[in-house]
Amino acid sequence: MAEPALHDSLRRWADALLDPNWTAQTLEPAMERQYQMHNWFTPEFCMLSLERITDFLQEADHVRPFTKTETQTVAILPNFRTPLSGFRDILYVLLGGHNALVRTDSHIILLPTLVTALMALTPSLSRRVVFCNKLSGFDAVIADLPDKDEGTLATHLARFPHVLRKPLCHAAVLTGEETEKELRALARDIYLYFGRAPRTVRKLHVTEDYDFSPLIHILHEESQSIAGHNQFLNHLDYQKSIRLMNKQFYMDSGTFLVVESAECNPPTAVVYYEHYRKGEEPAVGFHGKEYISSHLTGIPFGQANTPALFDYDNNIDIMQFLGQL
Repeated sequence: MAEPALHDSLRRWADALLDPNWTAQTLEPAMERQYQMHNWFTPEFCMLSLERITDFLQEADHVRPFTKTETQTVAILPNFRTPLSGFRDILYVLLGGHNALVRTDSHIILLPTLVTALMALTPSLSRRVVFCNKLSGFDAVIADLPDKDEGTLATHLARFPHVLRKPLCHAAVLTGEETEKELRALARDIYLYFGRAPRTVRKLHVTEDYDFSPLIHILHEESQSIAGHNQFLNHLDYQKSIRLMNKQFYMDSGTFLVVESAECNPPTAVVYYEHYRKGEEPAVGFHGKEYISSHLTGIPFGQANTPALFDYDNNIDIMQFLGQL
């Protein structure tokens, strides 16, 4: 069963994150340094990630007890597309009764700072999570594979009991009947974390006569918080230049280019769209490398980047995997 001490810790950790004074004293310096080291991770997006962590801890405190298995060391390779990528996997491993070995990089500051600070509230658990630059001595692995993996990493990791999550394109079906509120929620799914998070909506399936004007206007309004980010604007200017040189049509929201393409994963600052015939809209759900939702079914608009604890990435049940080790 999940250790009583762990559940006590989850409550203590959530209470700490809900305390503005604790967060300011313990984490704000790390957030500032994180932004200096890796400026995709703005203070705004760091705070958003911390809010999600608090939600995860509160959810985990109410889970049913898990069967205790022989303790294993589980390597975790996060994608680091958001400021606290990997925390959910760490929490899964702890709930499963195992130890976590997390691969990190020198520019990742906030995640190890947060985990170390939380562990300091429960010293008995401090040895159960270790951060390192190179992995060795692990029994199983949970990994987010990079966008362009030639198979070498996957082949190496597949020798161990594993969960290897390949990049998945999140897409949305639009019918033209969406309300302004729903389009504003969709805009949030597009621009949060600069559109670089694993669950970001990167593609739109639209009718042949779809009017993009309302969405372009709303996306412009909703994404103003990232409009002055230099690194993001460099990507935007670069994508504009490419399409101007190639005389390719695009729509410009001021922060994102909306470009027609049958492909799935666009570059930073670009959202792809593809037409479908009325009555032949793509089905909601998982389709190979693509997950599709709509304003009626699937992941609700506005919640793509705010999953619940057990809304598993790529629909892979991590707790079931850990229970079999």
